[in-house]
Amino acid sequence: AVQYAAHLLNPQQLIIFKSVIPLSMASLFINNLFSVYTYFLDAMQKYYLRSAVQIAGWVLFLILSILLMHQYGILGVAIAFFLQNILQFIIILAIVYKRGILEKIYPICFDKKSFRKVSSFGVKSQYINILVIFFDPLVKYFITKNIGLIATGNYEIANKIVMQSRNLLVNTNQVIIPKIVLHENSGTENNYFNEISSRNILFSVSAGIIILFFAPVAVYFFSSKHDNVLMQCIIILNLGWVCNMITSVHYYCSIGLDKIGKLVAYHFVLSITVIILCLFLSRFQHIVLLYFAVPSIALFLGSIYNSYVLTKKLENVFSWLRSGIFFYFIFVSALLLFTYHTKTSPLTYFIMPILFLFYLGWILGKYKAGKLFKH
Repeated sequence: AVQYAAHLLNPQQLIIFKSVIPLSMASLFINNLFSVYTYFLDAMQKYYLRSAVQIAGWVLFLILSILLMHQYGILGVAIAFFLQNILQFIIILAIVYKRGILEKIYPICFDKKSFRKVSSFGVKSQYINILVIFFDPLVKYFITKNIGLIATGNYEIANKIVMQSRNLLVNTNQVIIPKIVLHENSGTENNYFNEISSRNILFSVSAGIIILFFAPVAVYFFSSKHDNVLMQCIIILNLGWVCNMITSVHYYCSIGLDKIGKLVAYHFVLSITVIILCLFLSRFQHIVLLYFAVPSIALFLGSIYNSYVLTKKLENVFSWLRSGIFFYFIFVSALLLFTYHTKTSPLTYFIMPILFLFYLGWILGKYKAGKLFKH
């Protein structure tokens, strides 16, 4: 991590970075242990318990960050993050112990027979985890190197705004994994996939529309002004992440249908696409919006690949590309991108409410007609 940062930061910034990285690595280690124990709750479908623990942790992080930043600066944020993960881990250990899930609170042995069965799945999962780590840092690396830290800051803010709704929806869809297995055993996997895919398209596009509607408020909160560049970044990233949200159903179905090996290639495609596109852009004039578009292009191509993986297992895997509400979302995004790019952003205060109400009326009309979740 230090070698990576040395290529991007000046000496003074690097000193600050070195003071923060040990606590950050310790927090990551504890968070990984916390994740292992939360899988017990996921398997028992006790998602509310995990959510409650995580919410408590983030509230503690927020409070401690506010209190410690005045004295310690960014190191105070690292301290708050470390204490957050310690609290979460202690609470989850207590929950697991109280429910008697394990004979020992921290088992150090494992069953060899079970290990052989899950080792292949586990290795592939670890490959995925490693590849996931590379995607976002790669994007930030190329933006910082070719555009600068200000552009990286815009990317980070925009990505955080978009990712909040994405994480909520995608984490909810994890329940698909055991359910698709049960439906495959009963031969009803196609009916189940069509139902959840239709609903997920609606929820994903609706989340994307809501982000576009409230993004100006978030931008003003972060920058205290109407930042057209930041708004364009949000619109572009929102396009890619909505595609990712839509195909999260495909992703979890791939796991349940024993296609996890294909998902290793999926994450590899994301990282390679970022590298190829950024190296290509580095040969030309450094246009900020093009670098913001790189992760969205990668996510779109990844969504196409993720859908293709299931073509031999399920029907209608590309139905999202033919969805009317998906095309409407693209139209709204392109229109808003044009207004912000041409510096006619005040028009969005009139256009966006109309577009939002039209979308709401369209959805309600389809719901009353009973065609909302039918292909």
